[in-house]
Amino acid sequence: MPATIMTITKATVKFALGATEPVDWSTEEDFSCQVQTASVDATDNVQDVDATWCQGPTQTVAEPSFTVNLTGLQDWTQANGLSMFLFTNRTLEGWVQLIMPNTDVAPTAVAVCHVRFTPGSFGGAAGTPLTFTAALPCQGTPDFTQNATTVLAESERESAAA
Repeated sequence: MPATIMTITKATVKFALGATEPVDWSTEEDFSCQVQTASVDATDNVQDVDATWCQGPTQTVAEPSFTVNLTGLQDWTQANGLSMFLFTNRTLEGWVQLIMPNTDVAPTAVAVCHVRFTPGSFGGAAGTPLTFTAALPCQGTPDFTQNATTVLAESERESAAA
């Protein structure tokens, strides 16, 4: 299989409030111009099991956890900006949609994550553009698709597989 190299030059980053999907993403604010990096990162979940009288220590593997990691430009002076959205909605459940069209190959990569919102940074070094980092923990497994029109909620995927 030949290498696939993705180069992202224009991504879409949207947020929606609420614990349930589906979300009408066409009505949600696009914060792409404030975001510098966006990624969905997995953290391995290996748990140690102590030794018993019959066997030595072992490990069990569980589902990984996922986090939407963002860096961007602070925009605290904008009432409807991303910084205030994350701060105002801290601890609330919602959804993040990342659409990353590739300049070199089709199709478009899409990730949708059920998250708990956390605010980003406030302030920073003198004389430099103020940036933030935010880590939004995913509630369950993200949905990854190759086309924005085929994003399914996890429950819809399970129903389709049954």
